[in-house]
This record gives sequence, structure tokens and C-alpha cells, in this order.
Amino acid sequence: MLPLEILIAGIVLVSAVIMFLFWHFFRTSRLHQALSEINRQLPTESLEQLKSRYLKVYGLYLHLSEGRKRKVYNQLSQLREQVEELLRSQKKVEELLGKSGTLEQRRRWYDELQLYYQRLPLKEQEKWYAQIVHLKQSLERGSS
Repeated sequence: MLPLEILIAGIVLVSAVIMFLFWHFFRTSRLHQALSEINRQLPTESLEQLKSRYLKVYGLYLHLSEGRKRKVYNQLSQLREQVEELLRSQKKVEELLGKSGTLEQRRRWYDELQLYYQRLPLKEQEKWYAQIVHLKQSLERGSS
């Protein structure tokens, strides 16, 4: 009877090790998939979606071992910087559209606005398009 108990304990132990290894590598694989997916979506997705997905990726990152964290830290850091840059661009677009001033000032602001607008993902550009067209038309007419 003793050898059967040892055999069962061995099978349970091996199964537990296999499950742990599968879980460990599956989590890393999910992180890499999520990183590549969010990087593909940077030019098109809304900023709210990008922020949400970044937080999910960061959650996966937090559950990695320290060794694995070091391996993906640069990718995660670059992604964070890209998302932050998009958020800064959106904030600048919002700020420039809200400014009021002389016709000449607004023309200069419009040129600056175009630079930040072009950096935004497509879904964010769609959100601001009507206001930018309205501003452009008012500048072409030379009115407020």
C-alpha cells in the first residue's frame, strides 16, 4: 500500500509542477500578446481604450517574477511613454481649441494645433475634427 501512496503523491507533485509552469509561462505569453496588440492599436484606438489596455498590461506585468519583469520593462516603459505623449497631445489640442485671442494669435495657435492633432490616434482625431474645421473656416473668413 505504501508504494501506491508514494506513486499517487508523485503524480500529484508532478501535476502541480506542470500546472505551475504552464500558468507561469501562460502569463508571460499573455503579457507579450497584450503588448503587441496595444502597440498595433496606438495609431487608431481611442485614448480611453489605450489607457484601459495599458492598465491591464501593467497588471499582468506586476504578476511576473523579477527576472521576467526586467526582460519586459523596456517595452512597457516605451509603451507608457507613448501613451503619455498621446495624452499630452490631446490635452494640448483641447487647450488650443479653448483659447481666444486676436486673429493673428489664433492663426499661430491653429498651426500649432495641427501639429498636435496629427499625433493623435484616428479615433481621437475624429472627435476633434468638427471643431478644427470650424476654427479653420472662421480663420479663413477672418472672423472670431
